[in-house]
Amino acid sequence: RYFVILGKNISYENCTYDERFRLTDELRDNMATLEWEMLEKQTVIRRSDISETAYDDMVNEIFDLNANYTFTLEDIRLEQFQPKSITEPDEAFGFFKKLKPNMNTAFLYRGNERFWDKNN
Repeated sequence: RYFVILGKNISYENCTYDERFRLTDELRDNMATLEWEMLEKQTVIRRSDISETAYDDMVNEIFDLNANYTFTLEDIRLEQFQPKSITEPDEAFGFFKKLKPNMNTAFLYRGNERFWDKNN
């Protein structure tokens, strides 16, 4: 069996190369919306019925089965899909740990003392 859902036509006529990232995001959003619309028509659950903790609840239920897994909860979190617009602070400022302070990099530390290892 196959399920198909068609969305509205999207015209990118007269768009410029500089708009490519915005257009890619727009296309990705449209496709995600279509996917949810299709899933909602085929299942008894609606997106609005899914709790904020549903994913974590599901993962915990799997781990509660006491099977011998070769992966950890942290492995799962590292591999899960993250929308492009979400960046964790540790990821965004992770380079601070590798940075060697000198006169050329000193400006990076202004207001970011929490990332500065005082022992180095």
